Amino acid sequence: LLYHDRRPSGDPRVSVIVLTWNALEHTRRCVASLLEHTDARHELIFVDNGSTDGTIEWLGQLARSQPRVQVILNDTNLGFAAGNNRGLA
Repeated sequence: LLYHDRRPSGDPRVSVIVLTWNALEHTRRCVASLLEHTDARHELIFVDNGSTDGTIEWLGQLARSQPRVQVILNDTNLGFAAGNNRGLA
């Protein structure tokens, strides 16, 4: 499931892929840092590996409020490599 596929004007210079799984507070801090310290043209792709702690809902809100954020949801924990490969795809 892909929440949004919106990109700011101009091609992104970098795609940052972040894998998440049941670490909402760490995810919030990571997002805050990325939004503050990355160029607005960088797209931020969050791949969630089946979180059950509110991370999915929070990422959905983030994607709706930030055009450069994409969220990919996995039904189950695919593991590190497979989760990142979904983000790369």
